Amino acid sequence: MPDRLPETDNEILALFHIDRDGAWRIIYDRCHSTAMRFMRSQFRAGIDFEDVFQEACLVLLKRMDNPSFILTCSIQVYLNAVCKNILLRQYRRQPINTSLSSEFELDLAIEVDIDEEEHANRQSIFLEVVELMRTQANRCYEIFQLVYYREIGMQQIADRLGYTSAANVRQQKYKCLLKAKREIERRINLNPSIQ
Repeated sequence: MPDRLPETDNEILALFHIDRDGAWRIIYDRCHSTAMRFMRSQFRAGIDFEDVFQEACLVLLKRMDNPSFILTCSIQVYLNAVCKNILLRQYRRQPINTSLSSEFELDLAIEVDIDEEEHANRQSIFLEVVELMRTQANRCYEIFQLVYYREIGMQQIADRLGYTSAANVRQQKYKCLLKAKREIERRINLNPSIQ
C-alpha cells in the first residue's frame, strides 16, 4: 500500500494494477454502505444485498483486469448500476401471476393483519381490473403488455402505437397506472369485506 490512500477513482484504478488487494479494500470501504443504502431504497427486503454487492465487486474487478477498461463514471455509480442490473435479473427470473410488472401490482401488504381471504379478495379485484382493461380494447392494457411483458422500449412503442414521442408514451403509461389504481381502490371500497 502507498503512504497515502488514493483519493480519486483514477488513483484507485492505478493502485489496482500495483496492489490489487489494497485497491479492493479501498473500493469496498468507500462504496459498500452507499451501495447497500441504494439497493435497500430501490428493492424490497428479503434479498441478500450483501451477496449482490459482492457479485457487483467481482464484475468490477474482472473489468479492471482488462488493460483497455475505461471507467466512464465513478466507481460508486458503476457498482450501483451493476447491483441494480443483478437485482433486476433476479426479479425477471421470478414467476409472476400476471403479465404486468410488480410496479403495477396492488400493494397487498398495506395493512399488517391481512388474512388469506382478504388477500384473495384483493388479488381477485386486481385481476378483474386487468381483465376489464383487456376486454375493453383498452390502450392502457396494450401499453402495459408492450412495456412490462414484452419489454419493448418507449420509442418503439410510440412508433408502433402512433404516439409522437417516447415521452408521450411514458405520460400515457403513468395516466394508465393512476386510472387502474383508482379502479382497484374503488372496487375495494365497494366491497366491505375487504375494508
